Amino acid sequence: MTGAFRTTPTAAVEIILGIPPLHIAIETEARKALHRLAIAGLWNETRPPSKHTNLASHKDLDLITNMGCDKIPPRFVFDKKFRVSIPSRDDWKRGQKPPDENTLIWYTDGSKMESGTGAKVYSKDTKLSEGMGKLATVFQAETYAIIMCALKNVETAPKKRNIYILSDSQAALKALASVRIESKLVLNAIHALNRLGKFNKVTLMWVPGHTGVEGNEMADSLARKGSETTPIGPEPFVPISKSTIHTAFRKYAVNKHLTE
Repeated sequence: MTGAFRTTPTAAVEIILGIPPLHIAIETEARKALHRLAIAGLWNETRPPSKHTNLASHKDLDLITNMGCDKIPPRFVFDKKFRVSIPSRDDWKRGQKPPDENTLIWYTDGSKMESGTGAKVYSKDTKLSEGMGKLATVFQAETYAIIMCALKNVETAPKKRNIYILSDSQAALKALASVRIESKLVLNAIHALNRLGKFNKVTLMWVPGHTGVEGNEMADSLARKGSETTPIGPEPFVPISKSTIHTAFRKYAVNKHLTE
């Protein structure tokens, strides 16, 4: 695979391929396992830490792992007072549009740039934006934008209306449609949508991004501006995502390999 001679030192090949030595890989996986147990509430250290149990803490990882994780033990939610619709791109090309009689139409979007992450909500009469800091993911921004939209509608308290919330994130919509929930943020979004759906007919609909749909393009533009806005309060704005924590563990393994 590398074209290296059999006599090439293993350490050199590991550096070239970016593969940590076995003992570092095992240690990193052990730290991941302890973190998963802690999230599930199954890690209860009653004795002074030993060499092995002390893996649960490390200065290079604690900054991220102690911030609180978005991942939760699987929870099944069947009662949803909203529906999710994902039309095809061809449907949109043929002029797929939600009905407009007695209908409130909202667009939501999330954006992540080097400066940070932002969420945006747009409708004919309303523009909302929120800076979410640098640690939130695009998925979290898309989901949080839907929460913002639902809560704004709960605040204005419409009754017996058709409410369409359009998002270009199939990942967020599919997570909300699933009965198996493993994210605090997704669970919060379901609760907010159920509150709105108690007195209204709520539909989440996918809209293709960057295809000239006016409301979505406006939401996208405003979300990018929101990503440049500094959030109020310390990081993290929302619980740390599973992918962000995995990235922290990968960086830990690489740094440990390079400094040993």
